[in-house]
Amino acid sequence: MINSSDLKLTAIGTDIKRKNADALVLGIYKSDEKVHIAESVLDPQTTAELEKSLADMGVGAKADELTRLPAVEASKAKYVALIGWELIRCRS
Repeated sequence: MINSSDLKLTAIGTDIKRKNADALVLGIYKSDEKVHIAESVLDPQTTAELEKSLADMGVGAKADELTRLPAVEASKAKYVALIGWELIRCRS
């Protein structure tokens, strides 16, 4: 059990090298049979490498699915938590 005093959440915007953190949390979704990182704060090369890793691992990016990967150099976080969410398309 986690006591509320043990849990800390910090929103830091796009400057992810500025703060130490346990996790860098990113949303992922599947479109056109490919997993994408939503609104990535990472540079394009790191984003592409992570997306390739997710594809190689067979990650489905299903809603609420959690994938935990080792940290990336672009961040001071200890690991990357990728949370799946369902892409909802509006019909016109």
